[in-house]
Amino acid sequence: MALELDVYRGQLEQARHLTNLTDDNKRKKAVRACAEKDFDTLWEIVLGYLTLYAQNKILTSTHTIRSYHTGIRQFVEYATQNAWNLLNPKRDDPQLWVNALLVTPAINPKAVRPPKKPKTLSIDTVRSRVAAVRTLYKALRWAGATEADPFQDVRLPKDNTHSLEKNAPYAEEEVEAFLEYADLPMQVLIYLLSHGGLRISEALAVEWEDLDDSRRRLRINEGKGRKTRTIAMSTSLLQVLREYRRELGVRPDGQLFSFGTRETAHYHIEKVALQAGVRFRGFHAFRKYAGTRLMEQVKDLSRVANHLGHASVDTTRKYAKPAADDLKDELSGW
Repeated sequence: MALELDVYRGQLEQARHLTNLTDDNKRKKAVRACAEKDFDTLWEIVLGYLTLYAQNKILTSTHTIRSYHTGIRQFVEYATQNAWNLLNPKRDDPQLWVNALLVTPAINPKAVRPPKKPKTLSIDTVRSRVAAVRTLYKALRWAGATEADPFQDVRLPKDNTHSLEKNAPYAEEEVEAFLEYADLPMQVLIYLLSHGGLRISEALAVEWEDLDDSRRRLRINEGKGRKTRTIAMSTSLLQVLREYRRELGVRPDGQLFSFGTRETAHYHIEKVALQAGVRFRGFHAFRKYAGTRLMEQVKDLSRVANHLGHASVDTTRKYAKPAADDLKDELSGW
């Protein structure tokens, strides 16, 4: 939480710099950045807009910020190569860019050699790139540089692949392998994700004062949309938290982990995955494991949604898919 507040304070200073400009100077700054395709200045304007007017206003997630940064940077590079007029693009330019994204090879920076059959960007990635550029144009309209909304009518393909097929949850034996090779802090993190069903940003923000041992409850303060919720802790999660607290030797306060960023957590979990012989498929696969296991046990989407912090059970369906033989016993007497 403290780290995110520091990030927000930096963003707020940038926003304050922009708001100190007269409307005319802010407009001129944005117009010049578009003419020169100056990514750094365009990004400054986007950050200022997000800090002041994003839906959640403060502390837009670092994951979203990174996604927007990548999407807008790549878009500005494309616009430069194709001589776009950013303030008044041709009618078909936005759709041409989207279509170009759909055939862009997906690059894995960790790959030792190029794949025999290179894959293109996923539809989800294309959608995130378009969302980033739509935000750019919202920021440009806020700055008074343009009234254009060129991406309003672009057509994006639907992705009918179930979320659990695109990025499946970890299997039970994979979670057990992670836990076997993890040290105590990483065991706590894995249990928070795979039993608590927390998002990685939520897990990293948990503080000792959020734990209620006597009632086996955990308060989550960093939920998506800035929502607070309380979840029940599994017996295993509670036990490993108590062991972790004993290992620290003093009555701890503040955040659970000495590391507070997604990147550092990723570094540590990759080391565990290598030792365990399990392919790390992202933190969200632990969360999907929690949703799927709970769904198999309670068979109630609304209860699973509450645990995962979903506002709609429609979202939960993407995390928790009933087993193919879910109705086998019920149908056996038909």
